[in-house]
Amino acid sequence: MNKFLLASAFEKFVSGGASSLVFQTIRERYGIGYDVYFGIEYVYENFLIFSLSIPGFEKDKESSLSKAIDELFERILSEDLRDYYEGRRRLFRLLYEKTRTNLYNRLMKEVEYISLLESTYNDVYEESLKYTLEDFRAFLEGLKDGKIVKIEPKADF
Repeated sequence: MNKFLLASAFEKFVSGGASSLVFQTIRERYGIGYDVYFGIEYVYENFLIFSLSIPGFEKDKESSLSKAIDELFERILSEDLRDYYEGRRRLFRLLYEKTRTNLYNRLMKEVEYISLLESTYNDVYEESLKYTLEDFRAFLEGLKDGKIVKIEPKADF
């Protein structure tokens, strides 16, 4: 099992749109920010860094961010997410087909996946479909001990 491809599949499982667990927990339940983006930021030989970006982050919500992330983790680990999991798989297939048929988007994904994961877009897609809800839960258990919440304002350029 390629841990970086598993991380990529996990990212797609929990994030991407208003129906995602990340959006539901961070934005809808806690009202933190306007939108939520969660994804792999950096990949190194032995570890990777996920980033949670929240445009419109309200400073007065800072104290609840760590609690929201803990709740997100707990939801993934303990709730019955079989329907959610199947829905995310259908969404992933739809997005794959949409990207695959658009040459520009496909090339952008190829560059991203080859540079970050050393795999093609098609390889990432095929491998991602192999991971189960239990694989994602086991992956998340490994992340819990390495969780760091660091809030940084976006630099003005």
